[in-house]
Amino acid sequence: MKVKVGDQVKILAGKDKNKEGKIIKTLKNENKVVVEGINIIKKHVKPRYTNESGSIVSMEAPIHVSNVKKVEAKKAAAKKKETKVEDAKIEEKATKKTTAKKTTKKVKESTAASRQTEDGAIKEITPKKRKKGRYILIYLAIIGFVFYAVITIINQNVQIAEKKAELTDLQQQISVVEIQSQYLKKVQNYKGDDLKKYIEKIAKDELGYVGDGERIFINVAGE
Repeated sequence: MKVKVGDQVKILAGKDKNKEGKIIKTLKNENKVVVEGINIIKKHVKPRYTNESGSIVSMEAPIHVSNVKKVEAKKAAAKKKETKVEDAKIEEKATKKTTAKKTTKKVKESTAASRQTEDGAIKEITPKKRKKGRYILIYLAIIGFVFYAVITIINQNVQIAEKKAELTDLQQQISVVEIQSQYLKKVQNYKGDDLKKYIEKIAKDELGYVGDGERIFINVAGE
């Protein structure tokens, strides 16, 4: 038998083909070996005492020596190292995944807290903005009312001035009509030459008319 206890071997056939393990027992008479963790079987164990119950145990079954091949020490060490590297990579990935989850959770919590703070600030600022907006609306309403009142007063003053001008014209027209009426009443009492003389007299005395060949003298001294 070319292998011994402690050798690292590779399984060449069977359900555990291509697996590797360490020989923990040799059966030279049967040309078989027992490899750690290989060719596992279940065996019923009978109770040895009256009060003891039976059980089922798992154990390594022998494998014929032709189905195993010794693995060189260097290859075994490399394989072991490779296995350790793979395990380290798996562990590193698991650690990174856990760290990423924790980081994501912290970011979410931080974002949620920030949003709550922003919402609180917005809720605090919003009433102030609304109050300020109301003041602006009231201010604009007052300005609009004052502007409307000023325009109304100006229009009323213009209308009053126009009415006063119309009233003055009417009063002047009435005065002219009254004067004309007075003259007509006076003229009715004269006829013929008397009427002519009376009209000339009124024209000279009241209206300042001058007849042909006549001159007007003004007494500057007041005498």
